Amino acid sequence: FFVALKDKSGRLDNTDRNSRMDYSEEMKQVIRQWKKNVLYDPQAHYLFVLNGSVDPAEGGYMPLGRRYGFLFRNQQSEEELLHTLAHELGHGLFTLRHTFSTSNRFYQPQTSTDNLMSYGPPPATRLYKYQWDYIHDPQTILFAWAEEEEEGEMGILCLNQLVSIVEKMRKANIDKKTEIELQLFSCYGDYQYNKVKFGKKEYSGVKISIKGYLNKGSNNNQIPSCNIKPSELCKQSYSDKGIKFVKYQFHELKYDIKNAPYDKKEPTGEIRLEISIMENEAKNFEDYLYAQKAIEINGVPYLSQLDKEDTKNKTGCESGCCWAASCWMINQTGTTINHNSRIYFADPINVDNLADGISTIISEQEFNEAVLYVKNQLQLGKPILCGTWDSRTKEAYENGKLGPEAWNDKLSGSNNSATTHFVVIVGFGYDKSEDKYYFRFYDPGRSDLAQGTSENNKFYIDEINFEILNTSYRGKIYKVTEIRKNF
Repeated sequence: FFVALKDKSGRLDNTDRNSRMDYSEEMKQVIRQWKKNVLYDPQAHYLFVLNGSVDPAEGGYMPLGRRYGFLFRNQQSEEELLHTLAHELGHGLFTLRHTFSTSNRFYQPQTSTDNLMSYGPPPATRLYKYQWDYIHDPQTILFAWAEEEEEGEMGILCLNQLVSIVEKMRKANIDKKTEIELQLFSCYGDYQYNKVKFGKKEYSGVKISIKGYLNKGSNNNQIPSCNIKPSELCKQSYSDKGIKFVKYQFHELKYDIKNAPYDKKEPTGEIRLEISIMENEAKNFEDYLYAQKAIEINGVPYLSQLDKEDTKNKTGCESGCCWAASCWMINQTGTTINHNSRIYFADPINVDNLADGISTIISEQEFNEAVLYVKNQLQLGKPILCGTWDSRTKEAYENGKLGPEAWNDKLSGSNNSATTHFVVIVGFGYDKSEDKYYFRFYDPGRSDLAQGTSENNKFYIDEINFEILNTSYRGKIYKVTEIRKNF
């Protein structure tokens, strides 16, 4: 392919790169031209070989974790050129830093090593164990470059644009809009980032592909735009360098001229936007983006523990029957509780005085897995038995019993459980007014059906502090202390 360079002798201008390991303007020109070639593969890595560069001292250039590199003959022998090629691929394909870089894991002076990633002669081909470990970690290879540098062609501007697009789509889904305009100011092509924050959650690796804008070089001052359906759920799974992703595709809306009414738009046009999320984080992304995807189990019968006669007839329990009433409600749906499989969220601060409060004991990973487990069970139509603690006063505890004698033992160890009440989780949703996700519950501790099954019975999911709680339910703070899994 052909690219016209400013230097008529064919030397590429490599002198105007910025300090963020960007490409020079002429490098970008070469890359853009190659992307138009029919042989272009967006998953491949490329090194362009040129006779020389404006800076004759440079043998090659490839930024960390990037897909395009440049080799400059500049009087290099074939052996030296091959050595430079291997060195640059170390940067681009495997995100290896120079051994003399102060950002490298193990610093070594520039002239003290025969490592491939130093500036040694062609025989310098060694790699250390930490470099091999880095090479064999696919996630590090795919996203480590973004630890310090943003991709030159995209930069912070386009990262912000990606986040704003997701936020715009999410807000449209919350407002139940069926169509939004997608405007693109400067970002085209395929990009990838790590540690991208949507809402309150940070995602390990995100890829975005903006497609179909062939007139981006026009001078009519018009911003490329199209209309998409924010709630479109078109997804597919794939792997890239050993990492599993889920790709979400959004098509341009087009009028359906084949079926009446003819003024209806459907997402049948070109793919305009693709967002890829690592598979283990895709479900969280879906919940965030689509927002209104509520889960509700219908047909769960309600039993109030305060109706002592009815509770005794149905459960045999005569005192402190929140557990028995909750289990009865769950069992009527055909669900069987596994009381020996529990997830604990908190412990009492003082096992002899539950009025002193509780402290969170669950890890971030355990918390996320617990939330996902509950949502999955709800999707299967299975309610969840949920233990809670509330901020009642010391005097409010029955018979003044504040410790282990009053409540529930844990499965193992000598400590008392923090649980003082049981409820049944029957739904999951998003509360627009609170901008939070929640689990809806039935409370057997209410005197009538309307209160016990109210749509306002919500425990909000706090992903920052790893808590599921309601700070004002019945005038107190209620926190989830445990859930018991189902068979």
